[in-house]
Amino acid sequence: MQRGAIRRRGSRQVIGHWRADVHSIIVETEDPELRSTVDEVLKTPQTIPVHPPEHFEFAAPAVPVTETPSTIKYLALFALELEERGFEIEPDEEE
Repeated sequence: MQRGAIRRRGSRQVIGHWRADVHSIIVETEDPELRSTVDEVLKTPQTIPVHPPEHFEFAAPAVPVTETPSTIKYLALFALELEERGFEIEPDEEE
């Protein structure tokens, strides 16, 4: 499991904590702006494009996958979305 802190851009005050595993991304916060932003990001479906291999004659056409970005495989997307909205996400130091 990965975990870390969330701050407003340019501030040292921690306003939330996140943790992610293969099943979910969870954010704990008392900040109403961060809570609404996180809810919006995690509930918005993302279309993940799938490019079929062109060199296989037997390959079937690929269909883009639409999922909510609420698992660890979307952690980078989640971080980018929060940074775009004025927050900083950083991992805890490895022990």
